[in-house]
Amino acid sequence: MGAGPPRTRMLKTRELWSQPVRVTRTPPTPQSPSLPNASRLHPTHTRVRRARSVRSVSIAVRVLLALSAVVAAVFTAASLRQLQLIGDLKSNALSVGPDTLLSADRTARNAQIAQLLMVLLTGIPFLVWFRRAYRNLAPLGAVSLRFMPGWATGAWFVPILGIIRPKQILDDIWRASDPAAQPSLNKSWAGQPVPVLIHLWWVAWVGTGALGFIRSRIEGGGPSLDGAEFSAITAVAAGLSAIVAALLAILVVTDITNRQHERADRIRLLTETPPISDTPTVPAMEGPTADTADAPTHTDASTDTDKSRWMVAAVAAVALLVVPASYLVLDPGGESPSSAAGFTGEARLVKELDPGDCYNLPDNSGSIDSPGLTVLAADVVPCSSPHQLEVVATTTYGSGAGSGYPGDSEVTLVGIERCLGPFEEYVGAPWPEGGLDMFVVQPLSETWAIWDRGFVCAAVRMDGADLDHSIEHSGGVLSPGQVTLFGVNEGECFTLDDAQSLYATLGPCSGPHQFEAYARVTSKSSTFPGADAASEFSDRVCAEQFSARVEATTSPNLGYAPLLQPFESMWRIGKRDIVCVIWDRDSAMLSSSYLVG
Repeated sequence: MGAGPPRTRMLKTRELWSQPVRVTRTPPTPQSPSLPNASRLHPTHTRVRRARSVRSVSIAVRVLLALSAVVAAVFTAASLRQLQLIGDLKSNALSVGPDTLLSADRTARNAQIAQLLMVLLTGIPFLVWFRRAYRNLAPLGAVSLRFMPGWATGAWFVPILGIIRPKQILDDIWRASDPAAQPSLNKSWAGQPVPVLIHLWWVAWVGTGALGFIRSRIEGGGPSLDGAEFSAITAVAAGLSAIVAALLAILVVTDITNRQHERADRIRLLTETPPISDTPTVPAMEGPTADTADAPTHTDASTDTDKSRWMVAAVAAVALLVVPASYLVLDPGGESPSSAAGFTGEARLVKELDPGDCYNLPDNSGSIDSPGLTVLAADVVPCSSPHQLEVVATTTYGSGAGSGYPGDSEVTLVGIERCLGPFEEYVGAPWPEGGLDMFVVQPLSETWAIWDRGFVCAAVRMDGADLDHSIEHSGGVLSPGQVTLFGVNEGECFTLDDAQSLYATLGPCSGPHQFEAYARVTSKSSTFPGADAASEFSDRVCAEQFSARVEATTSPNLGYAPLLQPFESMWRIGKRDIVCVIWDRDSAMLSSSYLVG
């Protein structure tokens, strides 16, 4: 029978991946009975798969690791600056201005984002290097590998297992890349020791992740200056750990890369021709110059190692300089706000106030009605002395708080919802019918990312006047016969205290009065339709009610309009009443009721 054409088979080796093997069958030739058939005992095997070079990708990994160390140093400096500001706030609430604190928060957040981006940029080439180095073990002579090659990439993304399996694979890479071992490794390679460098790098890497996780849990909690301080401490520790991990990783990548190339060079020198066996031995690394240039000599590897040591020393020196330099750059210095604040009482942080505390805003914080008012410090005074605000409750955003800031409008609405019940219980009157409005100090986008999830609920007079006593269980600040515009009911006649006032004095409709409420209608929709739609709905309701309930023929000079229409925050908490009033278009006083019947 003639010889058939050569065929290629896929043979599964003990390394758990398939190796293409070209098998050439030679027909037996007649021989004497005493001689064995040599061709049958030694079929010709030609290896196709070879180890791949990890040198070029290792260079990219080491450069990115060096940059990561520098970025981590900047993040550490920003966190140190934050920690110092929090300490100043704890010792003296006036020692730090709002702009300084918010600027430090923004800088720390930006540095953290930059650090995360560097982790992503470095992680991609690192995983390529890591997987390639592991796949090289079988061609370099290792047998009985514990894991499939896919684990070299996938293990990093599996919860819990991701802190164990990659370290096991890394240990195997180190052990099986020993250049001093024989070309054909037996199972004894798995028991070789692993240097302290590998263990230290893994502890630093896992420690950085653990500190980041702890910090995220702290930031998800309630408002606490102590929590903010501990969060800053963990941020500093995580930054230092990240620097150490990056520097050690440079050494690990360098050493393993050199070990694999030295081993490939040793195998090529000791094995001039491929052995006729199933032992996965390959004479050299594959690469752009696989025959010579890509398999370095021992001298070349030593030089590369020395260069990496110098790189680590240089990066460490730069990181040590970056931390204090960045700290000085981030410290604006300048005058503290206490010198111009004009405080008359005890200076305290607003977020550290308790229910029952009465306080004024600092002179330099702006008007209490200013939009976007930022308040950090409070001038706490006795409630028997004139004051603007009285704390009625403190509360938090709740379990729905995630890591991302929900937006100013959403935080404001949640704050009103959280403060409403405690406010009415403390004052003893429904809001806003007792003449008191709510003043809610809410988390800012900058402080949200650091520690702040809390609200401080306070009461303030609607007319802007100062309080001179505690309003706890007072029922409000209204005089007999006085109401707020929110408390006017259908059929009541009243006169405003002044043109801009939200207070009104009730009187008999037979006497002089400015307005008469002819309808009070509550919307049945639980969803706020938007400001424009709510305004159109209010106008339509008042027009319909005017035609049905007012005797306009007796006074054709009457005008009508919604006195109040609910805005979004009131609508959301269930206060969706529309109050419709009539008045004289010439601003004359009315002297009778115009309601039908």
